Amino acid sequence: MSALRPCLILAACSYLTAALCYHGRWPVRAQRAKTWATILAGIGIAANLGALVAATADVGDWPLLTLRQTLVLFAVAVPAAYLIVLRREPIGLGVFTCAVAVAAVGGSLMVPDAAPVKQFDSRALLLVHIVVAVVAYAAFGLAACCGAAYLCKEALLKRKRLTGFGTRLPSLETAEILGYRLAGFGFVLWTLMLAVSIWYTARVTGDFWGWTPKQTWSLVTWAVYAAYLHARMVSHYRGRATVGLLVAGFVCACTTYVIANYLGDPHHL
Repeated sequence: MSALRPCLILAACSYLTAALCYHGRWPVRAQRAKTWATILAGIGIAANLGALVAATADVGDWPLLTLRQTLVLFAVAVPAAYLIVLRREPIGLGVFTCAVAVAAVGGSLMVPDAAPVKQFDSRALLLVHIVVAVVAYAAFGLAACCGAAYLCKEALLKRKRLTGFGTRLPSLETAEILGYRLAGFGFVLWTLMLAVSIWYTARVTGDFWGWTPKQTWSLVTWAVYAAYLHARMVSHYRGRATVGLLVAGFVCACTTYVIANYLGDPHHL
């Protein structure tokens, strides 16, 4: 029997428990909450990696060639990036990060089994394309978590209820700056991904752009983040409006990642 499903269930439980620790709902002392949450998130990442190995063994091919495998990798990338990049920030961000990871694991459990992609003549190029895309998704996901933390803290400040979980969130300025930096990094990778996709599409089909669902939503996502970065860098906008674009951009990215796969695109997972 495949170890895929048990590993995914263990990962989901670990991420969920880690989120409770980050939030402060778990019965551990406040000074130990971050330590326990980090350990649990690490267990979730290890279980996710085990699931990726199991999924690869199930299809008997390279990893990352099915939607389920990329979802599993995304579930690894987001909390891993959080622990590497944002581990020194207030732990409230971990709640949103683990929530995204739980959603990704849940999605991988619901995605039907599929055979790996066969029509690509360069698996190495395909693998690079997918890895760059997943890292970009992870950066956008973390940026959206920072945006959600900003909106949550702003609402608590307006209601004068900044207690408990609110004190574990970063300041509005910190959340806004972190989201901006992560979105900028993700945008560079997303642009690279689009360039590789256009080049490869032209190589295979003779056309640079086919307006397939995946391509269209990828362009929409790129445009939303380009608008955000323009507003932030050129027009010097700050606050709720630009942070809202961070969240909207991640919604577009999720649409690109999952929904577009079911709209009849012949060239993607």
